[in-house]
Amino acid sequence: MSGGRYHPPVTFDRDGATVRVRDALESAELTIDVDGDPAPEPALEDVLLFPVDEAITVSASSLRFETAFGRTIWDENGDPLDGGCDERGEFPHGTYYVSIVGAVKVHLRINDAAFATEQRIGDGADHAVKIDLAEPSQVTIGARSLHSRPEATITVPDDPDALLEALPYVASSIKEFSCERSWPTLRGHPPTLERGEEFRVPPALRAPETGVAVEIPATYEHCFQVAPLVFYLGAAVRAADRPALALANGHVEPLETARQSVEERVADLLSRCLLLDSLVRESGYTPTERVEYDLLAPHLPFYPPNLYDVSLSEQLLEYLEVSRDVIEPFLPEWPKTAVLRPAPSDVKYLSPLLHELALIRVERSGRSPRTDRATPAADSIPDSALTAHTNGNPQPGTCLLAPEAFEHARDFERPTSADARIAIATREPERARSFRRLEDRLDPDASVRVIEQPTVAEFGRMLSTDHTILYSDLPGTERGVRCADGTFVVGDADDVGATAVGLAAGASPTDCLELVSAGAVAGFVTDDRVRPGVARPLLTLFANGFTLQHASVLAGLDRETDVRYVGDASVTVVRRPGESPILADVRPTGRDEFEFELRSRPTDVARLGAVVHFEADDGSLARLFDEAVHDGFWLVGARVEQPRRLSVDDVATLVEDETIVVKLNDRLLTGDGADVESIVREAGGRTAADAE
Repeated sequence: MSGGRYHPPVTFDRDGATVRVRDALESAELTIDVDGDPAPEPALEDVLLFPVDEAITVSASSLRFETAFGRTIWDENGDPLDGGCDERGEFPHGTYYVSIVGAVKVHLRINDAAFATEQRIGDGADHAVKIDLAEPSQVTIGARSLHSRPEATITVPDDPDALLEALPYVASSIKEFSCERSWPTLRGHPPTLERGEEFRVPPALRAPETGVAVEIPATYEHCFQVAPLVFYLGAAVRAADRPALALANGHVEPLETARQSVEERVADLLSRCLLLDSLVRESGYTPTERVEYDLLAPHLPFYPPNLYDVSLSEQLLEYLEVSRDVIEPFLPEWPKTAVLRPAPSDVKYLSPLLHELALIRVERSGRSPRTDRATPAADSIPDSALTAHTNGNPQPGTCLLAPEAFEHARDFERPTSADARIAIATREPERARSFRRLEDRLDPDASVRVIEQPTVAEFGRMLSTDHTILYSDLPGTERGVRCADGTFVVGDADDVGATAVGLAAGASPTDCLELVSAGAVAGFVTDDRVRPGVARPLLTLFANGFTLQHASVLAGLDRETDVRYVGDASVTVVRRPGESPILADVRPTGRDEFEFELRSRPTDVARLGAVVHFEADDGSLARLFDEAVHDGFWLVGARVEQPRRLSVDDVATLVEDETIVVKLNDRLLTGDGADVESIVREAGGRTAADAE
């Protein structure tokens, strides 16, 4: 469908000497105080270095961006300039591009002028960036929505032919179909897909024209399986007898072979495209000194910069020539695989799953969503990768998806660790005392509230209060949770304020699902009560930016009891600004020698395609490992083997670093009432004895 005027999610409004940039999708605003002529004139978006939704031009001698907390500067050729991130900077006469980080993404073009910049980093929202021009000059200002929620809705009748026709439009949210789309900030949330009587695509949506097509039989099964690849490549979709990827240069790549199913082939293509795109983009907007580039590029059959400006079909043809063995060690961890039913009822899950680049499998009779799972690199992906499903039969270790969870996740504001609020309900004074020790392990400003023997009314108030996490080890009953004076009927909760909920001691997954429907984002239930020695690290990890499911795996909850997740257990409810949770996996090689690797964890905040710098903000990690640590940037989800061997003292020091989490032989080291040095020394001694 075509026609109709497009209304961008970003708008510019003048209020005297102030220009307000509003992002309607995110309900966000950034203000620019303009010293000069603030009367904005429409501008062409193409004059800017990055894709934007809307652009204006103003004449100004200075601009002050309120609540902005960073900026990067490029020269007229698009090359980044040293010192662009310093607090102050001066730049001689010329043409420059500037990127401003704030609630709304803003990009500038300063035309033929000299200027100085200054930024202030304060507490809370007390940030600002100022640009002073040597003389009044034309400045083009463009803005792009963060686009973390759907902008439109596509209506699809209950017919696989209609879904096949709708699929190409899901990629309309991607801002640019070059290798730069591997940056998650350029992959906006796809439109919502809803069921209806008539096929309808909003006039503003355009299906991309990338020269690439996916050919499949017109079935729900095939549509679901290829949807992530269609989204990422902006591919057209055509009905055909055999699944295939058809390129504009005439090459046809089978999507099903004797050795690989459609799901496995899609997983392979998607993961290799993301990795190789991220190398080719090093010649683009934001070179980041990637370590993978130096290690991998010499072994590729092409020189990555040469592919930056070629067509998508030419890029893909080169990517397909790369041996899987060459790229396998560098593939990022894929955090989520969804198992959908091949039915129209599950169409509604496609949009949020594609936003995560989740892999999608299709449930078949007799197949377990836990044990039959496709991943981009089955041998290298740990068990912490989440399997989510819709079959209504919660199995241990899997997550039962709920549509409301995605909606709630888009609306709540993630607190920092300092603002996290944890509520715990328990029966026994001894357990209550143990849970209160959480206060020693969290940010000093975080809130921990432990209630012993809550009444029905008290438990209801805990649920409705705006807690980050609510954990209960009160006994579960057929109707709900047993409190001091009766049973709290979970189905009666109609306004749950807690973002995540954990119910122990035999609570029902159906109860947890009721709580998600009433306002929570994610939850879990366990068959048994969980020891505080497991529950405390679980809650600590969760309150420090790990997803619910990954925190559970690291804390060993799945080894303690059967655990079932509900809602969306891959969501983080506490934000680590600019960071991905980092895990140090330590293994003894001798009595006083340990090898280790660092892993970053993809989350819904640190999404696939982003990069991480393995160095703590305060430099502690860099000081500990000196120059021997592999420096530079890695894709989020990378597993980075470190060259240095650690001593017992080094491992103990590593545990004290609050910026990372340490595991020794699959045991989480927290220092929580334990002599870490003795534990580490014992593990090394056992290894030495085994070697002898």
